[in-house]
Amino acid sequence: MLKLLQQYEYKIIYKRMLYTCFILFIYILGTNISIVSYNDMQVKHESFFKIAISNMGGDVNTLNIFTLGLGPWLTSMIILMLISYRNMDNT
Repeated sequence: MLKLLQQYEYKIIYKRMLYTCFILFIYILGTNISIVSYNDMQVKHESFFKIAISNMGGDVNTLNIFTLGLGPWLTSMIILMLISYRNMDNT
């Protein structure tokens, strides 16, 4: 019984380690995908903006997918919700 319990605990640990590695892989992949329309433009940033981004682990010099934040996702969800409400009214 004790051996079975230990095997179960190891399975949980392995699943958590695999999940953590998967999340880290997604983060590393996302930080290496740069924004297409950004061509190394010299943008003046406010000092507060630089401090805020650096505290959150961001990089001001390179723009990647994660620097966009939740704005594009939230906008697309609102648009999809409005489209679904429109389709519900037609039925």
